[in-house]
Amino acid sequence: MEARVSGRAYGSHAATSGLGLFQDAHPKCQRCNNRRSKEAHHELHKGHPARYDWPFMRALCTPCHIEVHQQMRVLVTITLAK
Repeated sequence: MEARVSGRAYGSHAATSGLGLFQDAHPKCQRCNNRRSKEAHHELHKGHPARYDWPFMRALCTPCHIEVHQQMRVLVTITLAK
């Protein structure tokens, strides 16, 4: 299933979760504030009931999204090493 919002196509998951609307409401990266947001970062783990609530999401450009996940991996590695 594919949905169209604002002329952009989204897969069935995005259509049901509202990611397209979230990114339409946040056109600039909320981390660097320089580039167009392309991805939604979820601050809550998969399966959490509030995962798709906007206060727990950040609209990010791809480079910032990659950097956020790299930082998260470093924190997990440091924590496990203790």
